[in-house]
Order: sequence, then structure tokens, then C-alpha cells
Amino acid sequence: MNNRQVLRTILSGLLILAAYFQHLHAQGFRRAFNPQGSYCRDLLLQPNGDMIMTGGIRTDGRIFLQRVDAAGYLVWTNHLDRAGAHGRALCNTSDGGFAVLAESFPDGGQLKNILLKFNAAGELQWETVLNNPNLNNKFRDLVATPDGGFALVGDTRVQTPQVEQEVLFVKLDGSGNPLWTATLGFAGANEIVSRLVQLPNGDLVAAGERRPLGQTESDYFLIRTNS
Repeated sequence: MNNRQVLRTILSGLLILAAYFQHLHAQGFRRAFNPQGSYCRDLLLQPNGDMIMTGGIRTDGRIFLQRVDAAGYLVWTNHLDRAGAHGRALCNTSDGGFAVLAESFPDGGQLKNILLKFNAAGELQWETVLNNPNLNNKFRDLVATPDGGFALVGDTRVQTPQVEQEVLFVKLDGSGNPLWTATLGFAGANEIVSRLVQLPNGDLVAAGERRPLGQTESDYFLIRTNS
């Protein structure tokens, strides 16, 4: 066998291997992950096809946090102990990292939300406790904003003159410091927010459930505001 034939054989083998691994990644899969008692609350797609998951671990109270590749194989885990807090929502950040909104963190005798910022390798960079004086532990979702900061949405209570539950928008800078807050809602109703998205022009849109006071039936709402 001459050199040209050897090279052709090697190239053919490499092409077969490449096709095989591409086939593996193109297939569906089923994966279960340890530790026992873990659960997922949010799933975040990465630019390269990897996925980051967050939630909680019931057996020891840690935050469940891990990254898998496009075929579901583990890349890294970082299950943090934050005194029973668990992850609720995720967002990518402009520096290639990501942020986790967690809930049920004990602080000053109350349960509160915390925001944790990580790099792409899953290493914690900073964290901050989020205060919602009228209804602690009720932030529900977050987005990263183009200026490097964050916008969050949650539930809060207002007196109008009766007590109602409305939607709280909060803007943070890139270090988690609050910049502004806004409370919006519908008169004579309680709102329970669930999701937040940012539009291409920067406006924020919150979605959730609206229930008129004294009624049992609810409907769906959207609230849009500038950032």
C-alpha cells in the first residue's frame, strides 16, 4: 500500500467517525441525573447546543445546577448549598456566562430570592439577596439586558385602597445593584406573574394570571413597559 492509499484510508476512517458522532448527536436521547431527589425548574440553551439546568435537591436542600452537551452528556455540575434555596429561572449573559434566580433563601428571619452570577464554566462570580418588602420570595423570572444588567419580575402587594397583588418590575446593574422598580397591574384584581421577556427595542413584557377580587375564575394577562 503506497502513501496515497494510506492517506485515503485514514481520511475515509475519519469521515466515518465524524458521521457516526454526528449521527449520535442528531438522535434523541433519554438521560436521568443524580443526585437522588433532584428536580429541574428551568432549562437554558447555550450557543454551542449545550444546556444548563437548575432546580433543587430535596435530599440535602442544595441548588441543582449542571451543564450537559447536546447529546445529554454531563459537562459539569455545581450544586450549591444555600441553606435550602433552589433555582427557579436562568438567563444567559453577554459575557458568555449566565445567571440563576433562586428562591427560599433564609435571610433575617424571612425567605427571599437571591441572584447568582456564574461564568461559562459554572464558577460562581457573585451573588446578592433580592428584597421585595411587600412580598418577599416572589420574584419569578429574569432576563439579561443589553447594558449588562438584569430585569426581574415578581409579585408584590399594594393598597388601592384594598390590598391587591400586582406585578413588580426591577432593574439591576451588572453587579446586582437595584436601579429602579415599577409596580403595574389591573384595578380590582390580583395578578400572579410567571414569565418575563425583553423585546428587540428593549421593552419588557410580563405574562401571568389575573383573578378579579372575589372571583374564582382567572384569565391570562400581558403587561408591557419600557426599560
